[in-house]
Amino acid sequence: MRLYRPSDLEAVQRITTAAYGHPMSPGMEARLWIDAGNALVGERDGVAAGFVMASNYGGVAYVASMGVDPAHRRAGIARAMMERLVENLEREGVAAMLLDATDDGAPLYESFGFADTDRTCVFERLAGSETGGGASPIDPDELARALELDRAACGCDRSNVLRGFARERLAFLAVRGDGYIIAREGSLGPFVSFGVQSARSLLEEALTARPSARRLFIPESNAAAVNLAQGHGFSHTRALRHMVRGRSPFARERIFGQASLGHG
Repeated sequence: MRLYRPSDLEAVQRITTAAYGHPMSPGMEARLWIDAGNALVGERDGVAAGFVMASNYGGVAYVASMGVDPAHRRAGIARAMMERLVENLEREGVAAMLLDATDDGAPLYESFGFADTDRTCVFERLAGSETGGGASPIDPDELARALELDRAACGCDRSNVLRGFARERLAFLAVRGDGYIIAREGSLGPFVSFGVQSARSLLEEALTARPSARRLFIPESNAAAVNLAQGHGFSHTRALRHMVRGRSPFARERIFGQASLGHG
Protein backbone atom coordinates (compact mmCIF):
# COMPACT_ATOMS: atom_id res chain seq x y z
CA MET A 1 0.00 0.00 0.00
CA ARG A 2 1.28 3.48 -0.80
CA LEU A 3 0.06 7.01 -1.39
CA TYR A 4 -1.20 8.01 -4.82
CA ARG A 5 1.28 9.88 -7.03
CA PRO A 6 0.43 12.03 -10.09
CA SER A 7 2.24 9.46 -12.22
CA ASP A 8 -0.42 6.92 -11.15
CA LEU A 9 -3.22 8.71 -12.99
CA GLU A 10 -3.21 6.44 -16.05
CA ALA A 11 -3.17 3.33 -13.85
CA VAL A 12 -6.02 4.66 -11.68
CA GLN A 13 -8.06 5.39 -14.80
CA ARG A 14 -7.44 1.82 -15.93
CA ILE A 15 -8.41 0.38 -12.54
CA THR A 16 -11.59 2.41 -12.14
CA THR A 17 -12.69 1.73 -15.73
CA ALA A 18 -12.17 -2.01 -15.24
CA ALA A 19 -13.83 -2.02 -11.83
CA TYR A 20 -16.87 0.13 -12.64
CA GLY A 21 -17.26 -0.36 -16.36
CA HIS A 22 -16.77 3.33 -17.18
CA PRO A 23 -13.96 5.90 -16.95
CA MET A 24 -13.53 8.36 -14.10
CA SER A 25 -16.14 11.08 -13.97
CA PRO A 26 -15.37 14.56 -15.35
CA GLY A 27 -13.36 16.56 -12.84
CA MET A 28 -12.05 13.49 -10.97
CA GLU A 29 -8.50 14.14 -12.11
CA ALA A 30 -8.63 17.67 -10.72
CA ARG A 31 -10.13 16.49 -7.43
CA LEU A 32 -7.41 13.89 -6.88
CA TRP A 33 -4.93 16.55 -5.83
CA ILE A 34 -7.34 17.76 -3.12
CA ASP A 35 -7.63 14.31 -1.54
CA ALA A 36 -4.16 13.03 -2.40
CA GLY A 37 -3.24 12.70 1.28
CA ASN A 38 -5.86 9.96 1.63
CA ALA A 39 -5.62 8.37 -1.81
CA LEU A 40 -4.03 4.92 -1.76
CA VAL A 41 -2.74 2.64 -4.48
CA GLY A 42 -2.44 -1.08 -3.85
CA GLU A 43 0.33 -2.79 -5.79
CA ARG A 44 0.74 -6.47 -6.60
CA ASP A 45 3.96 -7.75 -8.14
CA GLY A 46 4.99 -4.15 -8.79
CA VAL A 47 1.81 -3.32 -10.71
CA ALA A 48 -0.89 -0.88 -9.53
CA ALA A 49 -3.85 -3.18 -8.92
CA GLY A 50 -6.22 -1.24 -6.64
CA PHE A 51 -7.22 2.26 -5.65
CA VAL A 52 -9.24 3.94 -2.89
CA MET A 53 -9.52 7.49 -1.62
CA ALA A 54 -11.26 9.51 1.08
CA SER A 55 -12.10 13.16 1.70
CA ASN A 56 -11.31 14.26 5.26
CA TYR A 57 -13.70 17.00 6.36
CA GLY A 58 -12.22 17.30 9.83
CA GLY A 59 -13.50 14.54 12.10
CA VAL A 60 -15.69 13.21 9.26
CA ALA A 61 -14.49 11.42 6.13
CA TYR A 62 -16.17 10.18 2.98
CA VAL A 63 -14.67 7.05 1.39
CA ALA A 64 -14.80 6.69 -2.38
CA SER A 65 -13.54 5.04 -5.55
CA MET A 66 -12.68 1.65 -4.04
CA GLY A 67 -11.71 -0.45 -7.03
CA VAL A 68 -9.54 -3.45 -7.83
CA ASP A 69 -8.47 -4.52 -11.30
CA PRO A 70 -10.44 -7.71 -12.09
CA ALA A 71 -7.15 -9.44 -12.95
CA HIS A 72 -6.03 -9.02 -9.32
CA ARG A 73 -9.23 -9.70 -7.40
CA ARG A 74 -9.50 -12.18 -4.52
CA ALA A 75 -5.92 -11.42 -3.50
CA GLY A 76 -6.86 -9.36 -0.42
CA ILE A 77 -6.03 -6.02 -2.04
CA ALA A 78 -9.33 -4.29 -1.22
CA ARG A 79 -9.14 -5.37 2.44
CA ALA A 80 -5.52 -4.28 2.75
CA MET A 81 -6.31 -0.87 1.25
CA MET A 82 -9.29 -0.41 3.55
CA GLU A 83 -7.24 -1.37 6.62
CA ARG A 84 -4.58 1.21 5.76
CA LEU A 85 -7.16 3.90 4.94
CA VAL A 86 -9.07 3.41 8.20
CA GLU A 87 -5.81 3.49 10.17
CA ASN A 88 -4.75 6.72 8.43
CA LEU A 89 -8.10 8.41 9.00
CA GLU A 90 -8.24 7.40 12.66
CA ARG A 91 -4.73 8.77 13.11
CA GLU A 92 -5.99 12.06 11.68
CA GLY A 93 -8.76 12.18 14.28
CA VAL A 94 -11.65 11.05 12.07
CA ALA A 95 -14.47 9.67 14.22
CA ALA A 96 -17.13 9.16 11.53
CA MET A 97 -16.65 7.57 8.11
CA LEU A 98 -19.33 7.50 5.41
CA LEU A 99 -19.62 5.87 2.01
CA ASP A 100 -22.08 4.73 -0.65
CA ALA A 101 -21.65 1.03 -1.41
CA THR A 102 -22.79 -1.43 -4.02
CA ASP A 103 -24.28 -4.69 -2.79
CA ASP A 104 -21.07 -6.46 -3.83
CA GLY A 105 -18.86 -4.07 -1.87
CA ALA A 106 -20.99 -3.78 1.27
CA PRO A 107 -19.79 -6.98 3.02
CA LEU A 108 -16.22 -5.67 3.07
CA TYR A 109 -17.33 -2.42 4.69
CA GLU A 110 -19.52 -4.27 7.18
CA SER A 111 -16.44 -6.12 8.37
CA PHE A 112 -14.92 -2.73 9.25
CA GLY A 113 -17.93 -1.67 11.31
CA PHE A 114 -19.93 0.22 8.66
CA ALA A 115 -23.72 -0.12 8.89
CA ASP A 116 -26.60 0.82 6.57
CA THR A 117 -28.40 4.04 7.52
CA ASP A 118 -30.05 5.04 4.22
CA ARG A 119 -29.81 4.56 0.48
CA THR A 120 -28.43 6.98 -2.08
CA CYS A 121 -30.46 7.03 -5.29
CA VAL A 122 -29.11 7.96 -8.70
CA PHE A 123 -31.59 10.01 -10.75
CA GLU A 124 -31.02 10.84 -14.42
CA ARG A 125 -32.86 12.72 -17.12
CA LEU A 126 -32.62 13.35 -20.84
CA ALA A 127 -30.60 16.54 -21.00
CA GLY A 128 -29.97 19.20 -23.57
CA SER A 129 -26.57 19.59 -25.22
CA GLU A 130 -26.32 23.33 -24.72
CA THR A 131 -24.74 24.96 -21.69
CA GLY A 132 -27.32 27.68 -21.14
CA GLY A 133 -25.83 31.09 -20.48
CA GLY A 134 -22.26 29.82 -20.69
CA ALA A 135 -19.56 29.79 -18.07
CA SER A 136 -19.02 32.82 -15.86
CA PRO A 137 -16.85 33.36 -12.77
CA ILE A 138 -18.42 32.35 -9.48
CA ASP A 139 -18.85 35.24 -7.06
CA PRO A 140 -16.58 34.70 -3.99
CA ASP A 141 -19.22 36.17 -1.66
CA GLU A 142 -21.86 33.78 -3.01
CA LEU A 143 -19.47 30.88 -2.58
CA ALA A 144 -18.81 31.93 1.02
CA ARG A 145 -22.57 31.92 1.69
CA ALA A 146 -22.84 28.45 0.13
CA LEU A 147 -20.03 27.17 2.36
CA GLU A 148 -21.87 28.45 5.45
CA LEU A 149 -25.06 26.66 4.41
CA ASP A 150 -23.12 23.50 3.67
CA ARG A 151 -21.48 23.51 7.11
CA ALA A 152 -24.89 23.95 8.74
CA ALA A 153 -26.36 20.99 6.83
CA CYS A 154 -23.38 18.63 6.97
CA GLY A 155 -21.91 19.45 10.36
CA CYS A 156 -18.36 19.59 9.00
CA ASP A 157 -16.12 21.73 6.79
CA ARG A 158 -16.16 20.64 3.14
CA SER A 159 -14.77 23.95 1.87
CA ASN A 160 -11.69 22.51 0.14
CA VAL A 161 -13.73 20.10 -1.94
CA LEU A 162 -16.49 22.60 -2.68
CA ARG A 163 -13.97 25.23 -3.76
CA GLY A 164 -12.51 22.61 -6.06
CA PHE A 165 -15.94 21.95 -7.58
CA ALA A 166 -16.41 25.69 -8.10
CA ARG A 167 -13.24 25.78 -10.21
CA GLU A 168 -14.37 23.01 -12.54
CA ARG A 169 -15.20 23.69 -16.16
CA LEU A 170 -18.77 24.98 -16.58
CA ALA A 171 -19.33 25.19 -12.82
CA PHE A 172 -22.42 27.20 -11.91
CA LEU A 173 -23.47 28.35 -8.42
CA ALA A 174 -26.82 29.68 -7.22
CA VAL A 175 -27.55 30.71 -3.63
CA ARG A 176 -31.10 31.60 -2.64
CA GLY A 177 -32.21 32.20 0.94
CA ASP A 178 -31.65 29.00 2.83
CA GLY A 179 -30.10 26.88 0.10
CA TYR A 180 -27.52 26.58 -2.65
CA ILE A 181 -26.76 24.41 -5.68
CA ILE A 182 -23.64 23.82 -7.74
CA ALA A 183 -24.05 22.53 -11.27
CA ARG A 184 -21.07 20.88 -12.90
CA GLU A 185 -20.44 19.16 -16.19
CA GLY A 186 -23.10 16.46 -16.43
CA SER A 187 -24.19 16.62 -12.78
CA LEU A 188 -26.05 18.73 -10.26
CA GLY A 189 -24.68 18.86 -6.73
CA PRO A 190 -23.86 19.55 -4.07
CA PHE A 191 -27.43 20.77 -3.57
CA VAL A 192 -28.45 21.78 -0.05
CA SER A 193 -31.64 23.47 1.08
CA PHE A 194 -33.50 24.01 4.33
CA GLY A 195 -36.80 24.52 2.51
CA VAL A 196 -38.61 22.87 -0.39
CA GLN A 197 -39.57 26.15 -2.07
CA SER A 198 -35.96 27.33 -2.10
CA ALA A 199 -34.91 23.92 -3.42
CA ARG A 200 -37.40 24.15 -6.29
CA SER A 201 -36.20 27.62 -7.29
CA LEU A 202 -32.56 26.55 -7.12
CA LEU A 203 -33.12 23.43 -9.23
CA GLU A 204 -35.01 25.34 -11.90
CA GLU A 205 -32.33 28.04 -12.02
CA ALA A 206 -29.56 25.45 -12.34
CA LEU A 207 -31.37 23.53 -15.10
CA THR A 208 -31.89 26.76 -17.02
CA ALA A 209 -28.23 27.70 -16.70
CA ARG A 210 -26.92 24.17 -17.34
CA PRO A 211 -29.45 22.20 -19.41
CA SER A 212 -26.75 19.59 -20.08
CA ALA A 213 -26.75 18.55 -16.39
CA ARG A 214 -28.49 15.20 -16.23
CA ARG A 215 -27.63 13.47 -12.95
CA LEU A 216 -28.59 13.86 -9.27
CA PHE A 217 -27.55 11.75 -6.26
CA ILE A 218 -30.37 11.94 -3.71
CA PRO A 219 -30.81 10.46 -0.22
CA GLU A 220 -33.77 8.08 -0.39
CA SER A 221 -34.86 9.33 3.06
CA ASN A 222 -35.40 12.84 1.66
CA ALA A 223 -38.83 12.29 0.11
CA ALA A 224 -39.16 15.98 -0.80
CA ALA A 225 -35.95 15.80 -2.85
CA VAL A 226 -37.10 12.62 -4.60
CA ASN A 227 -40.46 14.20 -5.49
CA LEU A 228 -38.79 17.38 -6.69
CA ALA A 229 -36.45 15.49 -9.01
CA GLN A 230 -39.23 13.35 -10.43
CA GLY A 231 -41.33 16.46 -11.04
CA HIS A 232 -38.51 17.92 -13.15
CA GLY A 233 -38.01 14.96 -15.47
CA PHE A 234 -35.55 12.85 -13.49
CA SER A 235 -36.00 9.08 -13.26
CA HIS A 236 -34.57 6.71 -10.67
CA THR A 237 -31.93 4.47 -12.27
CA ARG A 238 -30.16 2.73 -9.39
CA ALA A 239 -29.41 2.93 -5.67
CA LEU A 240 -26.45 2.36 -3.40
CA ARG A 241 -26.31 1.54 0.29
CA HIS A 242 -25.41 4.58 2.39
CA MET A 243 -23.21 3.21 5.16
CA VAL A 244 -21.71 4.87 8.23
CA ARG A 245 -19.01 3.95 10.72
CA GLY A 246 -19.49 6.09 13.83
CA ARG A 247 -22.06 8.87 14.03
CA SER A 248 -22.73 10.93 10.93
CA PRO A 249 -23.35 14.68 11.33
CA PHE A 250 -24.92 14.96 7.86
CA ALA A 251 -28.55 16.14 7.91
CA ARG A 252 -29.71 13.98 5.01
CA GLU A 253 -33.13 15.68 5.00
CA ARG A 254 -31.34 18.91 3.95
CA ILE A 255 -29.40 17.28 1.12
CA PHE A 256 -31.34 17.53 -2.14
CA GLY A 257 -28.34 16.36 -4.15
CA GLN A 258 -25.01 14.95 -3.04
CA ALA A 259 -21.81 16.36 -4.46
CA SER A 260 -21.12 12.88 -5.84
CA LEU A 261 -21.13 9.26 -4.77
CA GLY A 262 -17.69 9.86 -3.35
CA HIS A 263 -18.01 13.16 -1.49
CA GLY A 264 -21.44 13.05 0.12
